[in-house]
Amino acid sequence: TGIAAELSAAQSAARPDVRCLLSLAAALVSLYRDDTAAARLALDDAAELACGQLAGEPRVAALAGLVRARCAIADNDLQAARPLLAQLAASYGTADPVLARQLQVLGRYAALAAGEPAQAGPAGAALTEEVLCQARLLLADGAFTEALELVSPLLAAGQNPAGQQAAGPTRLTRITALLHAAVAHRGLGEASEAAQHLLQALALAEPEDCYLPFLSGGVAVRSAITVLLPPPALGSFARAILERFDGQLPPAGSGGQKPARPSLTESELAVLRFLPSHMTNQEIAEALFLSINTVKTHLSAAYRKLGAANRRQAIGIGRRSGLL
Repeated sequence: TGIAAELSAAQSAARPDVRCLLSLAAALVSLYRDDTAAARLALDDAAELACGQLAGEPRVAALAGLVRARCAIADNDLQAARPLLAQLAASYGTADPVLARQLQVLGRYAALAAGEPAQAGPAGAALTEEVLCQARLLLADGAFTEALELVSPLLAAGQNPAGQQAAGPTRLTRITALLHAAVAHRGLGEASEAAQHLLQALALAEPEDCYLPFLSGGVAVRSAITVLLPPPALGSFARAILERFDGQLPPAGSGGQKPARPSLTESELAVLRFLPSHMTNQEIAEALFLSINTVKTHLSAAYRKLGAANRRQAIGIGRRSGLL
């Protein structure tokens, strides 16, 4: 919250390197607040100052490129994100192994955003970003227990024996880990635990207007908020998250052309749009006030029209064709 004030105070500072780094920090703050337009303006400011490289740190151009790629993924603009990631890998990846691994993580997130299969990272990954990304991939595959085991140390590390906040993972890491845990518990049928983690994530995120971890969690997080939190429990921040979900653009296809949209009925499309939420057929039936047999009939017809053999394939095809 204080970065914007520090940046304003530093505008007249004599050292452009300080202003450059503050602009990069301001870009990240704007990104996490789901204001990618402001983030790009801050990146433009950093580029004009061009402070090069500080001792022991990656080049500022590489850091700015990472933030730009994150902005593109947040906007579902994969046509911009993927060439940028490739360019960064070619320019800086070979000289900086940590940066190369971060680029690989962003590549996996881009694949997830496109509804495509994403390659898992290395086992026992040391980078927090890799751990969180691996958990997200496990959730996408329905491996809820494994995902929960992966993020549990990140949650435990942020608590001392008295249950108070302790030094450890950053606020952003804890928010993301809590959301992964909420989705995992929900997938395991543990609604109470899922709601508790979701409420904790909202409580941590609201003071900083940190929307991005929720939006990056996709329909699974949106569905969790909608189903687990009854209207009286929905505060203004949770409602704002749902509104931002409604305003998201569909993913841009890698080739610039979306596949032809299959001709689904309104009922089939309504059921299809619940698939990425990890809701069971029974939960979908209850949400749509239909019988479970009717939901199964609509799913069967939708799978046939999409040419999909299972839920995962239907989600991928639906996203690429602009139906989801």
